Amino acid sequence: MILKTFAGGIDPASVGLSQNETRFRLGGYAGHDDITDGLIKKCEKTLFSAAAPRWCAVLTEVSYPSEDKVELGFGEIHSRDLYKNLYPCRLAYVFALTLGSGVDRALRRLSKTSEAEFYVFDALSSAYAEDICDECERLLKGEGKTRPRYSPGYGDVALETQRPLLSYINAQRLTGITLSDACLMSPSKSITAIMGVNNEDT
Repeated sequence: MILKTFAGGIDPASVGLSQNETRFRLGGYAGHDDITDGLIKKCEKTLFSAAAPRWCAVLTEVSYPSEDKVELGFGEIHSRDLYKNLYPCRLAYVFALTLGSGVDRALRRLSKTSEAEFYVFDALSSAYAEDICDECERLLKGEGKTRPRYSPGYGDVALETQRPLLSYINAQRLTGITLSDACLMSPSKSITAIMGVNNEDT
């Protein structure tokens, strides 16, 4: 059962681009030379112009039909990994976020004009989606304690879980996120996650 809902936009100016995540996505090339750093700065400026982050979430009850099943209100998820991640939490946040369609348009444009810029911009936008996810996590948990977030497609949680999850939190209406037949999200720089709430904070 849904206990609370959340939705809104995030001002890109309020969330910086993590240097650690950037280095990871670029394979350690950040700070490598002046040409590369100049390209990174150019792509970062384009990213902040194109991004329009939006997110939505619900606080929902959790139950555990067995040691390899989790019920979050939108059907049973068969996953021992998610069970281990959440148990014995009684509540969880289910959320989604996107950088918006402007980032996808910039990616399509760069794919036709500059292979180097496309590579860097793609890496930066993936890093920035994680930064926005961190910000959503911060907004949701406040001063409370939560488990590490877990996303469909990781471990033994099927990617197909995206469909009922996004429907449950009304993500298409609130964020514009849609799914392909292969359960890939559009806009492409989007993330879904499940985050358990420690029982002492409920």
